[in-house]
Amino acid sequence: MANLQLLFRALNYSAEQHKAQRRKGMESVPYINHPIKVTAIISQFIPQASDELIVASILHDVVEDTDATIDDIKNMFGDTIAGIVQEVTDDKSLPKAESKRKQIENASKLSLNAKIIRICDKIANVRDICGENIPDWDYKTKIEYLNWAEEVVKGLSDFHEELQFTFKDEVRWGRLKVK
Repeated sequence: MANLQLLFRALNYSAEQHKAQRRKGMESVPYINHPIKVTAIISQFIPQASDELIVASILHDVVEDTDATIDDIKNMFGDTIAGIVQEVTDDKSLPKAESKRKQIENASKLSLNAKIIRICDKIANVRDICGENIPDWDYKTKIEYLNWAEEVVKGLSDFHEELQFTFKDEVRWGRLKVK
């Protein structure tokens, strides 16, 4: 990451926006840990990731989960980053089932940067629900999440073999660990 000032501005903004939120896990960790995990996965698999990809990954849930808007992201971080964030932002005005269906339907239409964020987000979520930050979900809900996440990732098409293998491996292990 060449622009550390931009990175820290994004981290600060994301932390401020998510400051009252906690993950659903039993440990109730601060929500900001999630975008940091997603960004860490990206940096592990794509060491030369662009500044725009890194910053968009830090901001990927801000519009979806807070009062922030795409215009706010545009004004603070520019059109490119706002565009990536918009691609991975679910429409919260839709019923949850429809929003989840749209993620599957739209997966193949995402830009490469949005696909990277989407699969890394799913990897982080699978790791959490299957062991790192286990939510208080019943077995059926966890399995339904794994099945849905597989459908989303299947729709991304072949774009990064190592990330796709890692996702499949996490789901495989997750199915063994989930209770």
